[in-house]
Amino acid sequence: MKSTIIIACLGALLAGCTTLGKPYPFPKDSEPSADLRVSGAGVYLLSFNEKDCYAGKTLVDGNSDAAPVKIVPDKPLVISYEGDGCMMQAKFTPRQGTHYLMVAQEGRAPSDPNRSWLSALGHVNDYQCIMAAIEVDNDGHPATPVKLRKVSPRQKGLTCIKLR
Repeated sequence: MKSTIIIACLGALLAGCTTLGKPYPFPKDSEPSADLRVSGAGVYLLSFNEKDCYAGKTLVDGNSDAAPVKIVPDKPLVISYEGDGCMMQAKFTPRQGTHYLMVAQEGRAPSDPNRSWLSALGHVNDYQCIMAAIEVDNDGHPATPVKLRKVSPRQKGLTCIKLR
């Protein structure tokens, strides 16, 4: 119970820092990069200090007309989705020159057609949160799914939150 309360407080701390902290270090035009386009809800790219402690976050727009952003390749990228009923963090390591599409959304879970009528009544308000990434080719067509690894905040000192 105590650990649940601590995790909830840490999550609230991360959620409350939308305009504070160190922004994500987007690569310059002359530096190696990968591209990330977000579809659906916006996501945050998290930044960390030299001790690998959480330092801030930067919102990436998920509107259909939003341009892709350049991300640092060959280093773990931690992404946070903070919706109305969801808060999820995951990471993956982008490869240089690769294009990625990130989808984040939440809503009612689809019903299971194999579930009995009585059982379906108990699950009518089930809610789901989804965050997924895929590599796309130069034309924007899906190529390969990306395995995201779920991470959770962990207090590692008085002023250090690490995501593991």
